[in-house]
Amino acid sequence: MKRGSVTESRKALYDDYYSNTYVAEGGPDSRWLDSYDKAENITHLCDAIAHSSILEIGCGDGAILKRLSDKRFATSFYGLEISQTGVELTRKREIENLIECKLFDGYSLPYEDGQFDLTILSHVVEHVEHPRMLLHEAGRVADHMFVEVPLEDNYRQKKNYVSNEDKEGHINPYSPTTIRWLLQTSGFDVLKQIVTIPGYAVFRHSLGRKALLVYPL
Repeated sequence: MKRGSVTESRKALYDDYYSNTYVAEGGPDSRWLDSYDKAENITHLCDAIAHSSILEIGCGDGAILKRLSDKRFATSFYGLEISQTGVELTRKREIENLIECKLFDGYSLPYEDGQFDLTILSHVVEHVEHPRMLLHEAGRVADHMFVEVPLEDNYRQKKNYVSNEDKEGHINPYSPTTIRWLLQTSGFDVLKQIVTIPGYAVFRHSLGRKALLVYPL
């Protein structure tokens, strides 16, 4: 393993991570449903800043880029991913104005300083072994950065971490305070911060009729 790259064990976890994603017509999988809310958060928080050129780091199966493209939120999109299946699926989505999507080593971004208006790290930082390293790279290549993480620094989620039951590859739990602290102590100014929950469609997909009771709570 070269310095500053994802360990082989972590990389193996994501090699076929998106092999079960259904791309045609958007797809009924939970990632496609969840991407609607993630794209809404991005457009809501980043609309007032320049966002013509966007790089999504850890773009997964391309669902968020597709949503943003359909919204015509930018004029050029780029994607980086450590999973080969993710790169292949992103390319299959036929995203308008997608300039390129390619593999990277998880930390080093193959772009020049300030090349983009905006970098996106949506549900990525909780996965990486060296988050500050990736954040500094994301800040290097863009004027602004959007970061979204699940808020798992709570009792229920901590039990999963302790018992090694997490199936999503999450190794860094965050709260609204700790993610802000991470960004500020990494040298970034936090311009806006909000807490949201997934939309009803996501709850319905995972819980069925129980969503009627759980979602309002």
